Amino acid sequence: MVDASVTTLRVVGLEPPGLLEVLGNYGFLDAADLQRLVGDLDDGMEVSGAEIDRVCRLNLRNVLWCRLEDPDRFVVEVGHEYYLHLGTTAPSQRAISRTHELGLFVEEWSDPHA
Repeated sequence: MVDASVTTLRVVGLEPPGLLEVLGNYGFLDAADLQRLVGDLDDGMEVSGAEIDRVCRLNLRNVLWCRLEDPDRFVVEVGHEYYLHLGTTAPSQRAISRTHELGLFVEEWSDPHA
């Protein structure tokens, strides 16, 4: 995101949590606990900093699903089996190298939603 000069991303296509599924995945969460996890997240809102991290974690844990995007420069989408798809118009060799250092994989990807 830094290399693409992106500081905020918009929540797109938010699929809010299904209470029964989340209760099953996380034990005895009640509606208040679920609301605390999800917070005031709404489709179309902009998130930045720690909020991006929180939304990604909730996506990866199947608490909810959404895309995060700056439509002109950057997109984040969580896929099945903990895939985190990042798309950018400003590919960063520094970020790719760091990803490899972490033991993760980088693949070229064309945005299927474009």
